[in-house]
Amino acid sequence: MFKNLFQKNRIEKEYGKGLIFGNKREYNEAIQCFDKALEIDSNRVDILTAKALALSALEKFDEAFEYCDKALELDLKYSDAWYVRGNIFWYLEKYEEALRAYDKALELEVNDGTVWSTKGNVLYELKRYKEALGCYKKALELNPQDFDTWYNKCNSLIKLELYDEALNCYNNVLELNPQDSYFWNGKGFVLYQLERFDEALECLNKSLKLNPDFLESWGIKGNVLNELERDEEALDCFEKVLNVNPNDENGWYKKGHTLMKLKRNKEALECFDEALKIDPNFEPALKDKKEILEDKIE
Repeated sequence: MFKNLFQKNRIEKEYGKGLIFGNKREYNEAIQCFDKALEIDSNRVDILTAKALALSALEKFDEAFEYCDKALELDLKYSDAWYVRGNIFWYLEKYEEALRAYDKALELEVNDGTVWSTKGNVLYELKRYKEALGCYKKALELNPQDFDTWYNKCNSLIKLELYDEALNCYNNVLELNPQDSYFWNGKGFVLYQLERFDEALECLNKSLKLNPDFLESWGIKGNVLNELERDEEALDCFEKVLNVNPNDENGWYKKGHTLMKLKRNKEALECFDEALKIDPNFEPALKDKKEILEDKIE
């Protein structure tokens, strides 16, 4: 009796240690702990599944499938094993197989918000944004504090060009998490699309106050300032982007376009040329460069 109790305690101890290592992304150490537990009881489906997850994180996908299959041979109704199996297919970009695995997991445990959210991510990658949105909505019903899912829900609405709904989405999540620069940036982008430029600028300034190095916010802020005819300030924004990422063809184009508005055509041409070095077929730069050169000929 005592021997069985000691073995059971040792299993739980090693399994628990493995989960801690896994949460710290120390996957090799996690696997060592799972192996010690499985030496005592090789039929623990939760430990087999946890090992499969750690192996997949190390991109050892064949071994990961092997341990998922072992878990499902022991318990075909173990939803976590189906979920991990779906994740492996996702990593391998076998999206339809991943979706089938997630659907099986949800048949067994319909109230698993993580599975709903991850299924939404796969659908998003497949550009099936409306279906992804449905998954994110379900996930947030189950876990309204899942900010990654909020972010993905808002992005799906943007992809569907449902900007008013996207704005509501950002407003809702910012009530829960007002210190996230990504949500302020997203709200600013949506307001820019809705041509509510003063409000957009306010949001982007909040984003940059929280994260002064957020290049996307600097770029969108530059676009907004252009719309407000504050071109010198817009120029500063695009220069901040290019100082960090000189290979951003759109940044060079935006800077050039702003210089063009300021009648600084020689500098604008230099910017368009930089954009075209990166992408020789970048249509906006070709168009504006052609316009300047035709004006010079006239």
